[in-house]
Amino acid sequence: MSKQTLVTLVALVFLTASCDSTTEATETIPSSEDLTVSRHADVRCWTVDGALTNIESLADVLPNTLFTSGGPPSAPQPLTPLVVVGQVTDVVAGRAWAMEDDGEDGPEDGVVVPFDDPGAMWKHVHSTVAVDEVLASVDDQSPTTIQVSFTVNGDVSLEDARTQLLSEQELMLPLLQWAGTDYNADLWAVGPSNSTLLAEIDAEGRLSLPCVGERTADTLLRNVPTLDALREAAARPIRVRHVEPVYLM
Repeated sequence: MSKQTLVTLVALVFLTASCDSTTEATETIPSSEDLTVSRHADVRCWTVDGALTNIESLADVLPNTLFTSGGPPSAPQPLTPLVVVGQVTDVVAGRAWAMEDDGEDGPEDGVVVPFDDPGAMWKHVHSTVAVDEVLASVDDQSPTTIQVSFTVNGDVSLEDARTQLLSEQELMLPLLQWAGTDYNADLWAVGPSNSTLLAEIDAEGRLSLPCVGERTADTLLRNVPTLDALREAAARPIRVRHVEPVYLM
């Protein structure tokens, strides 16, 4: 798997809305951030900055919002099929990748290397999440625990990942299964783009988004500032948004 392929796969999950079949247009997320891989201090937040352009609300990750793209007809699909609330209870080493060719011309292919290899460019750490609540699920799934992969920078040690991920912090996790973790069918990833929309939940049920900037968070949480508001959004009827795919090269 190449770094370019990974970024492209991440980008393809995000959709630029051209119209909404059920709601009027609303203010969209600021798009001033560069489309580059972020080296965020929080290991949960390895992401593509700026890829949330025109995503209207955190509620868009709920599976009662379906997206259909332009071009050949396609069945409407949710951004993430499973949304849970829970806590990370364990973290173990997953896989690591290094660059096979670090030249500037042509695609750069990633090769699997030992997890602690100093040449690793990115890694997966595998976490166990104790599920306290299933907010929404396409297939009426009700797991009590689930395995979630986090993508981290290559210089992050397992100890550092465990230190940051293991806590009593309750999280809202929109989950999907994607090509980046196809080496283990039991793994989920935080979607739609490498933990971008992971939310922390405080003692009063208020939501915060540690992996995005303040302006973006304000926009995403305007209509769903709390866990109760997200629960209400999950109970609404299905809506379909007609969109065009975004290809980031």
